[in-house]
Amino acid sequence: MENQLSPEVQLLIKKIAASATIVILLSVLTWLALTNAKEKSRDIQRLSDVRILQAELKIYFFNNNVYPVKILDKDTLEYPEKECLKNLCLNRLPADPLTGVFYKYTPCKDSLSLECEDDAGDPKGFKIEYVLESDSRAISAGQKRATANNIND
Repeated sequence: MENQLSPEVQLLIKKIAASATIVILLSVLTWLALTNAKEKSRDIQRLSDVRILQAELKIYFFNNNVYPVKILDKDTLEYPEKECLKNLCLNRLPADPLTGVFYKYTPCKDSLSLECEDDAGDPKGFKIEYVLESDSRAISAGQKRATANNIND
């Protein structure tokens, strides 16, 4: 005699399997949504940081007619009066929210920010390098470069 399950038990097993599949699918979708939301949140923070740096750099240029050679953290300087003469000194250096690494600032010899190097002399432009994790309507994911007039070069 074969050991078969009754139709009621078979139906119960199918319902349990269907329910488990739905729970797994909802869990995966929730995880994907949360991951995407975290990436977008970090990207918003990055863009905000870069816009703040752009504004600070433009103010520095307005006051000095050149861009700074470096951007420094004022709290870490031994002689801030001296070191802040040719450099932009901030109370807090913004850093990438995922890695904690400061955004790379490079002064440029020209106002179009094409000739950029660490020893640019009297900088007339700049670039700030950063990375976005996800695509948005205006900017795609990947390595980005901000200048005085653009956040997405």
